[in-house]
Amino acid sequence: MLHLLFDALEDNFSIYEDFRVKHEDSQVKIILTVPGVKKEDLNVSINADYLRVSGKSEFNQIQKSLYLNSKVEPRTAEASLVDGILTVTLQKSKKYQYRQLTLD
Repeated sequence: MLHLLFDALEDNFSIYEDFRVKHEDSQVKIILTVPGVKKEDLNVSINADYLRVSGKSEFNQIQKSLYLNSKVEPRTAEASLVDGILTVTLQKSKKYQYRQLTLD
């Protein structure tokens, strides 16, 4: 678990409660540890600016939500669960993507 914290610091992730969030120009990557939760017992939902995760393991129940600070495209969301680590990748809405302006 400690290595995840150091990875977060090295990869420029922000940490919000239990979530690690990385904002890039066109996407948002969110990582959450859910130890002991099986894929079939995990529920992940997304709307334009909220991520909700719920599930249960043999020992506890998880219910988390995160305001994304970016509008995303829910239809393009991808999620994976590997060794108790949930990774959600969301594409930012093109309407709200970051854009650098050049000055005239």
